[in-house]
Amino acid sequence: MLDKQIAANPYDGLDYASVQKKKPDPFTQVEVRAILAELQERYKQPIGNYVQFQFFSGLRTSEAIALTWQNVDFNRKEIIVDSVNVYDKEQDSTKTMTSRKVKLTSEAMAAIERQKAYTFAAGGKVFSDPYYDAPRTYQHITDSTFWATALKRQGIRHRRAYNSRHTYVTLGLMAGVNPAYMARQMGHSLEIFFKVYADWIDGDDDDREMIKIEQRISQFFPNFSTNDK
Repeated sequence: MLDKQIAANPYDGLDYASVQKKKPDPFTQVEVRAILAELQERYKQPIGNYVQFQFFSGLRTSEAIALTWQNVDFNRKEIIVDSVNVYDKEQDSTKTMTSRKVKLTSEAMAAIERQKAYTFAAGGKVFSDPYYDAPRTYQHITDSTFWATALKRQGIRHRRAYNSRHTYVTLGLMAGVNPAYMARQMGHSLEIFFKVYADWIDGDDDDREMIKIEQRISQFFPNFSTNDK
């Protein structure tokens, strides 16, 4: 003990402190319009197509750049998500290890339709990098300068492009879409979905649900309170 050495590490057996995850930081409707307008004006169309698709489909970055034309159903307006590209490595499974069908909004479909002119004939990946004439890669998307530049030009506080996913989810929840449906579309379990998006599921949605309860009460207990003595 005189040499200040001890026999055991005092930190052994202690768990690492949990790190608080950041809450979703979605873009506003005004910001979405400004970003898309900026990209359409200053960049090649496939870039705008990709970002518009992300804002209005809610896919993870790794899922969108792995999307192939064979998984796009134009008649049903839906796609099958069954693979990902993470750090430029293709994986034949999603983050949750299950494939899923995702219904596409009209704006997401419009982006897909425009993209046909660029990559459909090749029959491979849907989204391409117009400057390299190659499929989008994970590293190029996450490190893209066009995203930071577009936000700066429009005076929009910088957030990761991944927040386009959060933007789509919160848009749906604020419109009153069933959380269970949104969770399935996003590839989340209900437990995780409620943890991540609790702030948007509460609030206005509480008022809508209370209206349903009040309507049910008035149906089965008409004038009940007026008879109370």
